[in-house]
This record gives sequence, C-alpha cells and structure tokens, in this order.
Amino acid sequence: MWTAYEYLKSVGFLGYPWGLVAYPLARINSVAQLAEMTGVWGLSFLAAYFNASLAELIFRREPVTTAAARRRTIEGHPPTDPRAWRHVAAALLILSTAATFGTWRIATLRPASQISLLIVQQNVNSWRPGAFSDALERAQNLTLAALPVPPDSIDAVVWSETSLRRTYREDSDFYQTTPNSLPFTRFLKRIGVPLITGAPMPTDVLGLQRTGVSNSAILLLPDGRLTGNYAKQQLVPFAERLPFRTDGAVRRFIEKALGLGPTWTPGSQSRTLSLPLEGGAAISVGTPICFEDSFGWVSRELVQNGADLLVNLTNNSWSRQESAQTQHFAASRLRTIELRTPLVRSTNSGLSTVVDATGQTRQELPMFQSAAAVVPVPLYDEQWTLYKSLGDWLGLLAVGLSVFGIAAGLRDG
Repeated sequence: MWTAYEYLKSVGFLGYPWGLVAYPLARINSVAQLAEMTGVWGLSFLAAYFNASLAELIFRREPVTTAAARRRTIEGHPPTDPRAWRHVAAALLILSTAATFGTWRIATLRPASQISLLIVQQNVNSWRPGAFSDALERAQNLTLAALPVPPDSIDAVVWSETSLRRTYREDSDFYQTTPNSLPFTRFLKRIGVPLITGAPMPTDVLGLQRTGVSNSAILLLPDGRLTGNYAKQQLVPFAERLPFRTDGAVRRFIEKALGLGPTWTPGSQSRTLSLPLEGGAAISVGTPICFEDSFGWVSRELVQNGADLLVNLTNNSWSRQESAQTQHFAASRLRTIELRTPLVRSTNSGLSTVVDATGQTRQELPMFQSAAAVVPVPLYDEQWTLYKSLGDWLGLLAVGLSVFGIAAGLRDG
C-alpha cells in the first residue's frame, strides 16, 4: 500500500515525486540497479518493507496463550512473534539479491563511445526576471571563457532552462542586438558549435499545432538556424499550469484577483533533438525540462523515441536551498539506471552534473556558483531493460493489489 501511495502521488496533474522512501536506499548504488527492472517503485517497496519488518520485530509480540508465555511476560520478557523474524529474513533476502544483481550489472556496462559537452551554470537571480540582458551576457561570457581551442573539440554547448527569456526567431532584431557587448546571433557564430538551451517557444513551432507558449528546449546551429524543439509536457501544478486556465472567466479571475499572468502551454510530443557530430554523424538527445527528469515516463518515452542521451535543463535557483536541488538530483539520477542511458544536467544554479548509465556521478559543478566546464559524456549501445519495456508496471500492480486487499477486508468485515 505504501508503494501504491508513492506511485499515485507521482502521477497526473498534481504529480510530484519528491520525498519518496526509495531515494535514501538508492544511495547504495548496487541496490539502486533494481530500478532497471522495477523502476523507482521496487526501491520504494524494498525500503518500506525492510523498515516495517524491523518495526514488527521490535514492537510485535506473540499472543500470551500458554502458561510458559504468561510466565515470560510476567518476568518482563514477552516473546517476539515468529512471523516478524520471517519478514526480516525475507526483506534481507530481497536486499542481498538486489545488491548481488546490481554489482554484476555495473560490471557488465561499458561505454561504447564518448562526446564532449560544455555545460554552463550561470547562477543568475531568478527573482529578477527583468535582468535578462545581463543574464544572457553572463551565460555568453562563461561559455567563451571555458570554450576550448579549437572549439570543435567539443560537440555542443548546453545552457539551462529558460536561459533565453524571449521566443527565438532567426530574424529577430532583439537577438541581433542583445546583449550590447556581443549580440546573441554573433555569439552563436563565434562558438562554432551547436547550442542547446531553454527558451519560451510558440507551440506551433516545428509542427506542434497548438496555441500558446511552451517552456521548451531548442537546438541552435552556429548559423542561427533552429533545428529542434521539445516542449515541456509535465508542468509544475499551480506554478506553470492552472486548471481551467483557458476558460475566460477563470482567466480573468486569476489575473485580477491573484495577479498571475499567462501560464505555459504543455507540449504533446516526446520529441528528441538531433545533435550533429563531427564527420556527419549525429546522436539523438532527449531533453526533459526541470522536474520532468523526476518522472520516469517522460524520460522513458524520449528513450523509446530514440534518445541516446538525456540532457536535463533546470532552474532551481528560486529555492535558494541546496537541499531542494539535492532532492531533485536524487530523483533524476534513477532515470539513468531505469533506461541505461546517461544523463547530463545543465542548470542555472545546480546541481549540474554528468551521470553515467550505472547511476554513478562522473563530474559536477559547485552549487550556487557561476561556473562552466567541458565534460566528457559516455555513450552506450542500446540496452534492454524491463522498465523501458513495461514502464511503471510495479506501481500499477501495487495499486491493484491494494484495492483488492481493501475490498477483501471490507467483505470479510
């Protein structure tokens, strides 16, 4: 039932997969490999079951029905229910089996190739939305300072979520003149490699066929062409999306009574970006945005659509807390194990890092500091996993068994 509860709190409009009991257990990397088969829900079950079994062992006592039991109770030593020992043994067996499988699995995974990315952590103040020109200039300066010579020794530059705060068009006068020190379109030519960045985009760009503006990840070439766009699908409830927001009366009430402006329009496709590499090759990049990398289904659909690499663009700086950014990372890290696909996180203030297909952190930038770094990113041959094939099967099974158990209990009662 606990596993069912954690699954249900993580899906739908109100879905928010923070604070799952799976995350502390997932710090044991060999045990975390269980997520390849069960997703995060196997770790939720194992953590809850192990802790509940220990609690049973400590607190549950055998019914006092025999003279010997009554005597032991009088002496202050009530006997432990033997069923508690069986549950502890079963939990330990599952834990040790998972750790053994994980140790073997980690040893079998080897990268097939490698690319290099320049990730930029601007660390701009998200509470000053009007300072866009200064924020853009900082991102450009950090990029140019870390850009290797020659620049084609890297495959792309990656900026964070909404690094561009105006919609991008190749013929935009704004980006041809801003910032004053080095206009953005000239900056693209100078770096000479593709840029993946967050930007607001009209949702009809590249055939999305919807109205409104989306929180998007876009891929720009040095000549300024926009060649790829992914619109965020799982929006933060009440912050990025409000229910019935399109209704005229509701919209007017929200704007007048609450002072809230337009919200994002969710995307409807798990679209990947095609990143060109030297020599004419290309890789497919999935770009879950912000807390989307905490939802297994978002990354799963991107990988099923061909993503060789996951690149998460995030801005958690509004939290002003390292703990919030660490919570986000703890959730996102499991995607690499579930799908055996590496993850690059390029964020405004942290936690910017590279995680390989075994869940191991390869490199990270210090939180709440302006920084940029060239990071090697391992790529793997396509890996089959049960989670990739069946998705959240264990979470759904837990819900079904819980409903059945409650119904059976009510019937017996």
